[in-house]
Amino acid sequence: MLHGDNRYRCVPSIASSTSTSLSLAVVRVAFLSYSNSVGVVLDAASHRHVALVGDASNGMYSLFGQGCASALLQADMLAEALATPGDQSLESMLSSYSEASVKEGHAIAELNLITHALRQPFPIRQLALWQAKGISKRLAEEVAYNEILRKHRLAIWLSKFFWRGLRTSAQT
Repeated sequence: MLHGDNRYRCVPSIASSTSTSLSLAVVRVAFLSYSNSVGVVLDAASHRHVALVGDASNGMYSLFGQGCASALLQADMLAEALATPGDQSLESMLSSYSEASVKEGHAIAELNLITHALRQPFPIRQLALWQAKGISKRLAEEVAYNEILRKHRLAIWLSKFFWRGLRTSAQT
């Protein structure tokens, strides 16, 4: 996250399905001690009468340049949820938004894991590069992140393999 005074703060997505090895309680403790500006860690994209969009709701690598696009998509999803006809409560509408938003947030986070395969030697790097080009092409179209993830599941599985290896070696 870039602040107006050129300071950076990295806040990874804790909701991502790739981060299931940490309990939410452990993450809450880590983040609450991480920065005075992190007052609360949520386990959903909405809480009471507050909805998170963009980088506030999910972590984003810069490989595909989808930060702004993802935020706009989530803003559209939020507007759609709030415009739902009927007499639903605000919390119910926000809960619907959160459910849809989290699925797409997980998908783009997993698509971005391909960066870990791009760091591998030939032939893995070539396969990852070929897949990354395909993903980039699909991102230029109006296609849900979940659909792109399904089309490239082999490359993402491979990327998760290398990502887990990096994470395991960093913990030892």
